[in-house]
Amino acid sequence: MSNTLLKLIRKLYQIIISQLIETIGNPDQVRQSNLDSSALLFSKWFNSIRSGRYFIVVIVTDALVQRHWIITAYTARKLAGGNQK
Repeated sequence: MSNTLLKLIRKLYQIIISQLIETIGNPDQVRQSNLDSSALLFSKWFNSIRSGRYFIVVIVTDALVQRHWIITAYTARKLAGGNQK
């Protein structure tokens, strides 16, 4: 892999991680999943993602051991599903 490509991948990784941290730390909304009551959907609007999109992070809590797992993250133009908390 070329050095230029590696630099680009690192930069994209840094952007995605910073958006993930911002979404979890300061969400615009937190919704409970309709499909899994232990899953919360943290969402935050970013103008910098394409022409503006929500960054959504889904976190599942394991109540038995009090652990939280990020199971996925994705972008969307609008929020769908879940009940606002």
